[in-house]
Amino acid sequence: MFVNKTRSGKETLEQSTLAEKNVTLTSGKKTVKKVKLVQGTMNVTKVSLAFDSTKAGTGKITLTKDIKTEADISSGTSKTTVKTGSGKGKPVPRNSQYVVNMTTVETTSEVKVFSNNTTTIQSSKNTTRKAGTGVGRGLGSVKVQNITTYGFTLTWSAPTAMFKNFTVSRREHRAEDEEEEEEEAEEGAALGEEVRVAGVINSTIEIRKQSPNGTVAFPTKAPGSSRGKAHTKRVSVVLPDSVRSVEFSNLRPQTRYSLHICGTTPGSRSKIHRVTTMTGPEPPTELVFSNVTEASLSVSWSKPKNKISGFKITYSHSVTGETGSVSVDSLQSQVSLSKLSSGATYEVSVMSTMGKRESDPLIAIMTTVPAPPTVLQATNVTDTKAVLQWTPAMGHVDRFIISYESAKTPNVTVTVMVSGNSVEQQLRGLQRDTLYTVKALSQKDSLQSTAITTTFTTASAVKAGEVGARSAVVSWKSPSVAFSRYRVTYQTAGEEVKEVILDSTVTEYKLTGLFSMSKYTVLVQGEREGQYTSIVTTEFITGKLRFPFPTECSQELLNGALQSGEVDLYPEGKEGKAVRVYCDMETEGGGWTVFQRRMNGKTDFFRTWSDYTTGFGNLSEEFWLGNELLHNLTSMGPVSLRVDLRSGNDTAYAHYSSFTIDSVDKHYAIEVSGYTGTAGDSMRYHNGRPFSTRDKEPHPLGIHCARAYMGGWWYKNCYKTNLNGLYGTNSNNQGVVWIDWKGKDSSIPFTEMKFRPAGISITTRG
Repeated sequence: MFVNKTRSGKETLEQSTLAEKNVTLTSGKKTVKKVKLVQGTMNVTKVSLAFDSTKAGTGKITLTKDIKTEADISSGTSKTTVKTGSGKGKPVPRNSQYVVNMTTVETTSEVKVFSNNTTTIQSSKNTTRKAGTGVGRGLGSVKVQNITTYGFTLTWSAPTAMFKNFTVSRREHRAEDEEEEEEEAEEGAALGEEVRVAGVINSTIEIRKQSPNGTVAFPTKAPGSSRGKAHTKRVSVVLPDSVRSVEFSNLRPQTRYSLHICGTTPGSRSKIHRVTTMTGPEPPTELVFSNVTEASLSVSWSKPKNKISGFKITYSHSVTGETGSVSVDSLQSQVSLSKLSSGATYEVSVMSTMGKRESDPLIAIMTTVPAPPTVLQATNVTDTKAVLQWTPAMGHVDRFIISYESAKTPNVTVTVMVSGNSVEQQLRGLQRDTLYTVKALSQKDSLQSTAITTTFTTASAVKAGEVGARSAVVSWKSPSVAFSRYRVTYQTAGEEVKEVILDSTVTEYKLTGLFSMSKYTVLVQGEREGQYTSIVTTEFITGKLRFPFPTECSQELLNGALQSGEVDLYPEGKEGKAVRVYCDMETEGGGWTVFQRRMNGKTDFFRTWSDYTTGFGNLSEEFWLGNELLHNLTSMGPVSLRVDLRSGNDTAYAHYSSFTIDSVDKHYAIEVSGYTGTAGDSMRYHNGRPFSTRDKEPHPLGIHCARAYMGGWWYKNCYKTNLNGLYGTNSNNQGVVWIDWKGKDSSIPFTEMKFRPAGISITTRG
């Protein structure tokens, strides 16, 4: 049962639910209904309702009422009359209104309100019928979701087919101090069973009968009755039984709303469920970006008019999804976002906050400035053209803009736009011997990066002369631009790039150690302010050689190499790995492959079997070539051995016409014979002996000679020559010794052992 209750000095109406409502009805032209109204404050209101049964089909009732002061109501003399037809009711004051909920309206009735706590409706007959309210049945899980600045969604649950309709009422509160009691009374009336208030005009409430399960909805206040209090707005809606949610939109921000909902069936309804919620804070407006760079930007906004506690700024990368957020107080309207990606698009949103509540976001899309390309350089520079190359920075760009100008015409700039996928651009029609300045930048949409700059000078003249099988002379003309030094790089297909740094005064350089019958590309670059600029490039093909892949030094000699030094040999031919050796091109006609040298004592020769197998030392000073390689080189054909000795001004040599080193299976045993020379035949004593070291003595004949005499050698018992002994030691027979020349206690300062093919015919020089 609804109880209509008025309170002095209040403009709203509050409703509560009782267990039942007693209604007494009679037939006839006019039937009087008496309603006993439960009053919490002993306020008494008399209501007269007039209804013409002949016009019941129109469902229209005119209601007027007169609310006295609290003293009048208490006296029980106050009276409100409602009439239909030609009857005239007293005007209804604008400061109060309420609704009487009824199951049916059939005849003219008079409603009387007493001061006790019950409400009854009396008629001329003693017929009484209850209007069921369905108090025991209610809705489940009534809640508000998806709260935004301008709306929210009310949801509920109810068993299928339990109700025919759902009635939802929404009321807006424009003043925070409005009391909930008044709201409940009026909202409860708005959810009545039969009728809905369609409007309020001149204190007359026009009620239209809607349906057997209708609802009552009417303005909270009559026009002009606010008395200084904030105006409120209410909306009611009747929904079919299949609906379980209703969305409210276009609401006011930061405004409190009361929602009432009940389910209705013919003759009954559920309990009324009430929910109060508040829309989100008012959002900011006018989002503006400024100071946009590769990694940062500033965002500003206009503050809302309503009071807020702060702002929350959120940004997310459109590709990676990486997000960040910043919170500021309500006094700020600008913030800088840093550590962003270059050339990236971000979605930036700004929300107002009020405590933990957030407004709808103000969203905008912004792209940071793209990063410039990197490692900009000019390559393949000739006298009239060059290739400009660069490395794109991270992130996609729409295009690269290339511009360049020459020192001879500084006011003329050539600009070229290329695709964002490009990494190089050919520059043509350049002037000879001219310095060019090139700039490159990235562009995405209308945003341009900073520019990266490089310079280069076109060539004036370039020539490769004196081209031989293994060498060539490259020369160039000094450019008009001064350089601090030059860098010459050259390469043939399939080989590593070689480089040499030259003084700025040098304009010619001889390239040596080249491969025969090979095409070489040479680049000469000048350095200025720490950067190299291409000034010369040329190509040439080396000449033909008799032995393009020499297997030992005599073949290199026959190829035309006349100077001693390090050379690459190919014991396994073209397909094999190159081996670096030292060639003696001077002694006895040259062509010797050196495999041992003692000269300064910098290298330790008291080593292990493994060291002597692979070799050690410095080819330009002291070294042992290695027993395995020595075996391979001396096994390709008959070779001769030469040993050169020098002590001060004294020199001697020993030549053996036959010399070989056996395999590892035979412990690298030596075979030597056919002595001639001036040093004496000390090697004959060691003929046929295996090699031994401090950690390996294959065939000992007595003491461990390698350990006793501190070397690695073809010891017998123990030696007549020990060229790998301790350098500079003249006692205990442990020095570098050739007994047949200087005896066992004299350590020889210089020794060199070498071989070449036996029987080779080479004219001795000098």
